[in-house]
Amino acid sequence: MTGHAISPRAQAVYDRLRALIGTLPSGAALPSVARIRAKTGSGQSTVEKAMELLQTQGLIERRRRRGVYVADLARRVGEIAIVLDRAVLEHDASPIYGTTCSRLGAGLKELNPQWQVNLHLGSIEIAAP
Repeated sequence: MTGHAISPRAQAVYDRLRALIGTLPSGAALPSVARIRAKTGSGQSTVEKAMELLQTQGLIERRRRRGVYVADLARRVGEIAIVLDRAVLEHDASPIYGTTCSRLGAGLKELNPQWQVNLHLGSIEIAAP
């Protein structure tokens, strides 16, 4: 599920491309739009919508007159830190908070296995730029 309102057909193309991207290394070329159309039986606008969404999510890089490539996500994202309040360890704390944070971490890791996702207890200091 993408979280964006797209047609079911574009969603199906998006899902196939997303799965393909997960198997390819950063910088690998994706099939041409014409080839994707032929394999999926989809129209130009359907494939373009799926590609547009992948590009918006930073999963692909489109290079004018050169093709579409898997983005180098590991280079752009180092560590994703999820900071948990220490209160989640207290016996009367809501178990929903800790579970939600764990699921968020797992979901991010599933989105891109190259990302380093860590849960931290307490606080984290972020240096000013």
